Amino acid sequence: MIGENVNRLLVVIAVALSSLAQAQPTLTPHPIEVLTRGVSKAQLEALQNEYRRVLIGQVTMPTNRAILQAVVDLKRQDCAASDDCLKKLAVLGGSLYAMHVSGTQDPGGNAVMVARVVRDDGKPMIGPVTQKELKKGSETIDATMMRGLSKLLTGMKFSELPMSRDGKPPIDTPPVAVVDAGVVVKPSEPVDAGVVFTPPPPPPLEASPLKSVGTVTLIAGGSVGLLGGVLFGIGKAQASGLEIRDGAVRSDQASSAAVANTLQGVGMSALAVGGTAAAAGLVMMLIAPDEPKKVTASVAPVPGGSMVLVGGEW
Repeated sequence: MIGENVNRLLVVIAVALSSLAQAQPTLTPHPIEVLTRGVSKAQLEALQNEYRRVLIGQVTMPTNRAILQAVVDLKRQDCAASDDCLKKLAVLGGSLYAMHVSGTQDPGGNAVMVARVVRDDGKPMIGPVTQKELKKGSETIDATMMRGLSKLLTGMKFSELPMSRDGKPPIDTPPVAVVDAGVVVKPSEPVDAGVVFTPPPPPPLEASPLKSVGTVTLIAGGSVGLLGGVLFGIGKAQASGLEIRDGAVRSDQASSAAVANTLQGVGMSALAVGGTAAAAGLVMMLIAPDEPKKVTASVAPVPGGSMVLVGGEW
C-alpha cells in the first residue's frame, strides 16, 4: 500500500514537471564568452552561474554535464559569429534552440553584452540583442557585466519562441533532460518540443517473510533451548549434592531439593520448546519460496512439550 501511494505521488510530480516543461522552449546555452581582460576565473564562473540562474524558469535546458559534452563534441569556437555553429550546438544538446552570449568592455569601462538565439535548422530566432550597462563608481568590470547580463536575458522574451518548428515536434534530435530549478529528470520518450520524461519504475517486490521468520524462530528457539539446558544442568548438579536416605532427603535439604527439581523441570520444558522452535525455524528457512508469501508462525507450550503453529501461503 505504501509503495502504491509513493508510486502515485511520483506520477503526479512527473505530470507536473512535464506540464512545466511543455510551457518552455528547449535551449542549449553556449558558455558565456568574456572578451576583455581583468576577469578572473572565479569571476567568470560567477557570471556562468548567473547566466544559468536567469535562464532557469524561462527555458528548458540540458544538464550542465550535457552542455559541456555538447561544447566538447562541437569542436568549434566560432559560435559568436556563426549561426551554423549554434545550429550544431542545438542538435548536440538535444534542444530546439541554442544561444550565445558575449561580454566586452567599451573604452569608458562600461559593459556591453550581446546575445542571439538560433534554431536547430540554422534559422536565427532572436537577436543579436545588445545590452549596454554603465559602470557604477569604481566597481569591477565583472560586477557591471553581471548586472548587464541579468537585464539582457530577462528582456529577451524566450516565452515567445515557438515550442516546435512549423507546429511539429523537432526531428532528428536526441531527447533532452528536463531541468527545473536544479531538479533533473532523466528522459526516455519524447513528450513535446524534445522534452521527455521517464515514469518512475515500479516498486521492487518485497522478499518473502518466510525465510526471515524462520531465521528469527531458529535463533529464538536455539536461545530458549540453550537457557533450558543451562537451567537443567544447574538443577542436576544441585540434586547430585543432596543426601538421600531411605528414598528421602534430609529435612535440612528439603528446600534445596525443591529448587533442584524446579530447575530441572523448567530446564526440560525450555529445552523442548526451544528445540521444537529451532527445528521449525530451520524447516521454514529451507522451504522459503522465491515469491513473496504471507506466512505466520508461533510456538506455544503444551502438556508434555510444545506446539508450533505455521499458517499462510506456502
